[in-house]
Amino acid sequence: MLLLITNEESGLFPDSIDEAVLASGADSEEDAIVEALDEVKTDCYFRWFTEGWKQVRHLVPEVQGFLSIHDTIWRTDLDTGEKFREDSGRVKFF
Repeated sequence: MLLLITNEESGLFPDSIDEAVLASGADSEEDAIVEALDEVKTDCYFRWFTEGWKQVRHLVPEVQGFLSIHDTIWRTDLDTGEKFREDSGRVKFF
């Protein structure tokens, strides 16, 4: 198992970030704020995960690495950063 978060951490982003950002905006804009915050978090996560992949890449040169958000058909090649559809025929996922 690859441990990405230490036992002391509960996630990459503390709940206090969401709370602070939501408190700074108007209630009528909550949906837009949550969506924008999710986009920023996703971007940060992708960059964090890709950097981790680069740091260990030399250990497993024969293995391909891909990242995908749960319940999507899009994949990101961790070596090239290229995004492609799961059903493009490029790589078969099981």
